[in-house]
Amino acid sequence: MVLAVCGRVGIRHATLCLTVAFLLWQIVWAVATPGFRTPDEPAHYNSVLRMAATGQWPTPGEAALNQTVADAARESGLTTVEQDLFSQANRSEVAGGDVQANGGDVLPYPEALIVEHGQRSVGMYSDAEVTGERDQMTQHPPLYYWLAGKALRLAGGMEWTWDRQLLFLRIFGIFLTAPLVPCLVYTACRLGAGRRCALAIAATVFLVPQLAFNTAAVTNDDLAIGAGAVAIAASAAAAYSGSWYAVFASGTALGVGLWSKGTFIPMGLVVGCAFLVNPRIGSCGRRLLRALAAGGMGVLLGGFWWGRNLVLYGVLQPAGLERTQSGEGSDVFYFIQASLRGLADTSWGRLGWLEFPLPQPLLLALQLGALGCLTWAVTHARVPEGETDQPRDDRLRRAVLILFYPATGALLIVQAWTAYTQTGTLPGLQGRYLFPAVVGMLAVAGMAWAPRLERSGERNWPYMIPGIISSSVAGYSLLLWLRACYPAEEGRLGVDWLRWSVASGLGLWWLRLAAVLGVGMLLVAVLTPFLFRDGRARGDGGYAQTLSPALAMPEKDGDTVQQEARVERPHRERYRSEERG
Repeated sequence: MVLAVCGRVGIRHATLCLTVAFLLWQIVWAVATPGFRTPDEPAHYNSVLRMAATGQWPTPGEAALNQTVADAARESGLTTVEQDLFSQANRSEVAGGDVQANGGDVLPYPEALIVEHGQRSVGMYSDAEVTGERDQMTQHPPLYYWLAGKALRLAGGMEWTWDRQLLFLRIFGIFLTAPLVPCLVYTACRLGAGRRCALAIAATVFLVPQLAFNTAAVTNDDLAIGAGAVAIAASAAAAYSGSWYAVFASGTALGVGLWSKGTFIPMGLVVGCAFLVNPRIGSCGRRLLRALAAGGMGVLLGGFWWGRNLVLYGVLQPAGLERTQSGEGSDVFYFIQASLRGLADTSWGRLGWLEFPLPQPLLLALQLGALGCLTWAVTHARVPEGETDQPRDDRLRRAVLILFYPATGALLIVQAWTAYTQTGTLPGLQGRYLFPAVVGMLAVAGMAWAPRLERSGERNWPYMIPGIISSSVAGYSLLLWLRACYPAEEGRLGVDWLRWSVASGLGLWWLRLAAVLGVGMLLVAVLTPFLFRDGRARGDGGYAQTLSPALAMPEKDGDTVQQEARVERPHRERYRSEERG
């Protein structure tokens, strides 16, 4: 961070600054969000405790919620009942929440009884103390829960109160998403953005409130998102270089991601297609060979769990929870409207247990803005390459990097339609399942405005615009969430800080520090592209020349590889001379 303030930042230091800034921003969200106020967090927490205490991973549908977790949920103010703890009708409601989504008349969370930190129970798992609630997480691979359980044990947290355990596990998950910013910078550069512009694109990671909210929870999504970020960056390398290093990186990331959850499986399509659309690799046979090599490595590393499921249960992912039968759905138009809106809203800002949506105008602006940028970036993807006058057609490459979104979205909608026709419900339509490819979405969307930004000449201030917009949305969303959870008519910023202190189990001093830290990290997102001082990143109209994806060079064996080459204009040399002077 100090480097960013000194006024002279290289690309690695600048990327590190943005990475740390977003990690700390996620931690602020972890402190701001009440215990168990994220989707399925009690079940995730329960599975981590069971894995840490016993190492057991029961058959899907047979795992039970421990009494310790049920008590902790009641102490947190999430629920007050003894049975059916987490149904929509029995969860407390944050201020301004969608009452219809929560089943009608429910207890307001601001009025719920919250047990103070000193009186909270210790999160100790015991097979002898279970409830009638099901823990559906054993339908997923156990890697995240094993890692989180080991981390909790190594930290000596098995005898902590549940709020300390929860905060530790949230922060542990946040660090699993550390590849987000570096992979976003790398992918943007691969797509043709200059270094400074790549940093501006990376600042848009703050633009997705749902991403910060979900990654600041105890959830296996964190492992999927971290592995997905690496897989997308490796796919960008595959689409432009196609080297065997890209095969190894993409295959490894795919294999790790397959150990997170079933919705990661479509990432294999992205990895394979990235090699197939790269003509620099050579013939179709060579492309197919590397695509199969990367996919085969992914299956070898992460396919065991899914093959096991097919052998034991006859399906890739058996159900871990029985759905409530509320009738058979048949209204096609309602299904289309509800499923598309549900996926869109929960991809950007529907917080809590999906009961608190951000203002509809803001959500609509984010959704339409992203859709417009993606459409423009894919359809106008002719990038100048090297010193030649012939532009490179990047339409297929860019389309591949966002392929995970339509592929996974279609999979979720098909599954939801099956459930809708059988039970009348729409389960599983959550945008967080799309976040493993959020790096590709943000990088490609950024290429819609990157050319105009890089034509701004020697002016530095335009590079702050993406950060200003993203930070404004991020800060406003967090403030709305705090007001929903801890509303106060006379409190500072409309937040009841004492209530927040009780809910989080932290002193007021820590909360003030978190608030100051959050503001500081938003400023880092704005200022880092502005303070970047690399002569090669000067915006001078040389859009792709700032970091030209490598020129194809034939090797002796006939393969083509990517040579990282930077084409410098004569006046760019003048810029560097001026900086040295």
